[in-house]
Amino acid sequence: NVQMVLAGSTDFAAKFKQEPSKDPVQPRSCVLLWLLVPLTLYFAISRQSLWMDEGYTVWFASHDGFRSFFRSLIGSPGSPGDPQMLFYLSYMWGWVKIFGRSEEALRAANIPFFLLLIVSTEWASRRLLQQPNLWALFCLSPFVWFYLNEARPYAALTSFSTAALVALLAYVVHPAEHRSWAPWCCLIATLFACGSHILGVFLIPSMVVLVAETARTDLSFRRSFWRDWWRPALSCLPAFAILGGFYAWVSAYGVNTTSGSPG
Repeated sequence: NVQMVLAGSTDFAAKFKQEPSKDPVQPRSCVLLWLLVPLTLYFAISRQSLWMDEGYTVWFASHDGFRSFFRSLIGSPGSPGDPQMLFYLSYMWGWVKIFGRSEEALRAANIPFFLLLIVSTEWASRRLLQQPNLWALFCLSPFVWFYLNEARPYAALTSFSTAALVALLAYVVHPAEHRSWAPWCCLIATLFACGSHILGVFLIPSMVVLVAETARTDLSFRRSFWRDWWRPALSCLPAFAILGGFYAWVSAYGVNTTSGSPG
């Protein structure tokens, strides 16, 4: 089964390498963009009462000073924090200072992430799949609507992961055309996905498998990959090392656990 999946990924790249990747934006696609996006945001984001996990987001983001917020984020013995969402909670801390803490304001923090998701899927639909309107299905997805209406990091995680995968697929399909931006976009989006939630690290193995299988079957790709990716990888390596070191430190020292005896 794994071999079938990998073969399918390679066939996908081979197929679209033979086809022109540039496709002019159709007027109908632009209409869908400007109609479906605001309609989705209007109907998906509600003012219903916050549930428990959203309440944790509000508590962290409501600290007056960033130092106080960061101490609470890291946590201490008997007072667990939530450092696995470092970037997202830092973003929410700044967001509530500008837009307030109402239910709608908190959930509206997902709007930039939704726009990134739509831009990424629209570009992939038009340039990689030659289906300019296919991206509109994401505006109708119950999954998207559910997480748009949650003051939690999953909209951010989904959007950054999508941007990273689209950039990688763009490079796999047309390395020569997208070598100037795709490696940078892929690595930076992956960094933000991992920083938004620690679950973002599971994105990395899937990308490594895709690159390894493509390199195994395409010698020219193997050569161009090292040439195009070493500089972005070296530039992003310190940020990944700092983020990984932070996650390792808070895990090793147990600041995210509650200690004590029951009873």
